[in-house]
Amino acid sequence: MGKDPERERLAFAKRLNEACDDAGVPAKHHGRQGALASLFGVTQKGARKWLEGESMPSPTRWPEFGAKLHVRPEWLFLGQGGKTEASRTASVIDRPPTLSIPLLSSFASMGLGFPVQEHETVIDNLRLSQDWCRRNLNVSNLGNLAALSAYGDSMRPTFDDGDILIVDRGISSLTVDAVYVLQFRDELYVKRIQRRPDGAVVIRSDNALYEPLVIDPASDGLRVLGRVVWAWNGRKL
Repeated sequence: MGKDPERERLAFAKRLNEACDDAGVPAKHHGRQGALASLFGVTQKGARKWLEGESMPSPTRWPEFGAKLHVRPEWLFLGQGGKTEASRTASVIDRPPTLSIPLLSSFASMGLGFPVQEHETVIDNLRLSQDWCRRNLNVSNLGNLAALSAYGDSMRPTFDDGDILIVDRGISSLTVDAVYVLQFRDELYVKRIQRRPDGAVVIRSDNALYEPLVIDPASDGLRVLGRVVWAWNGRKL
């Protein structure tokens, strides 16, 4: 009897979601679709089809999936052998310690602003290797990390609508020129900040279609909620 293509696709989708869980890719719905789309350079619709078993990537891309998700391609696409090279011999005790980063319900608008929620809700958790975080993220403390979804296009091409942003919430002042999560006039933004010698700050978008805004942070009620340290499309900030 021949293979059942639909069953193969659904089995692949189950293993793909499992690999995403292990790699710390945001779980379920648009967060995972956006992260996977950015990671592999496809549309969110294409990523959704993979995650739901409607299609499978071309075999020419199998090595890329294995490398980026840290699994054996034979396991991911064919269900053959162990998940990783080490999985054949390593036990659970051998796994490196992970860090659970809360994924918040808030959307950080990169354009016209998104209303600040009265209460934050943790909708999921990103599970990342503590060693990876220490090597790749310049943060005040690993315990201050949180994640939220970007909304809008004003920060293209640095990151895009639906990308997951990792934020250091231990940063509450504009000590360096960087990308921050800001509360301004009761709305939430993600913008690049440039400080000026006269004390004013320039709020910039990376998308040239948006005009910069110059404000006095002391008088205009600008509040710093954190600094963006990583966009889940592989760009360190």
